[in-house]
Amino acid sequence: MTEIDYELFAIRYATRDARRGAHFIGGDPHDGPMPMDYFVWVAKGGGRTFVVDTGFNAEVSEKRKRTFLRCPVQALAALGIDANAVEDVILTHLHYDHVGNFDRFPKARFHLQERELAYATGRYMHYPRLSHSFEVEDVCGIVRHPGGSHRRFARRDAAAASLPCRRQGSARQRRRAASTCIASPGRATPAVATNPRLRRGSANRHSRRRRRSRRGTRTQVRASVS
Repeated sequence: MTEIDYELFAIRYATRDARRGAHFIGGDPHDGPMPMDYFVWVAKGGGRTFVVDTGFNAEVSEKRKRTFLRCPVQALAALGIDANAVEDVILTHLHYDHVGNFDRFPKARFHLQERELAYATGRYMHYPRLSHSFEVEDVCGIVRHPGGSHRRFARRDAAAASLPCRRQGSARQRRRAASTCIASPGRATPAVATNPRLRRGSANRHSRRRRRSRRGTRTQVRASVS
């Protein structure tokens, strides 16, 4: 297989002045100034163009008190890209700053981790701290989006699944989910089927390891708010 060289572009479209405690679930004991920039990405190579994440729009920016610098979709024009002609959009995850504006790409096929959609429509959205980073209309819009040729789901063990996949909930919540089901549109998928670590007797071994490093686990779980 011939290797393809890609050019990677970062488009900064928004910013935020905040403190560390505002960025992490449960806050941060080492509080202090921590500004944040928001980007969408473009990968071009081999005659193809991939848009990576689609940012948020001016309305969401005002709602969440972000500083909106430019529309990320319109900014693609600076790279000679017409959003109406884009064929591939990679959604790393479904946080509001990664999936807003998805409806501005009418011809695109969306590449998304199957487990991410299950997470965003599942039990964890009952917890305000976890659901805060999602916009309901964005998630519902992806669910309603025409299926088949316009959506491509990847599982973590698939060759095409080069996208990051979130660790869902705390260690205790993940172990509890192993014996239950996560609801996704049209069916229920056993969580244990997509998480080899939780199969058979391995859950007990890993739970002991996680208890020994509980502080590190809590730090990792906190660092997931945009």
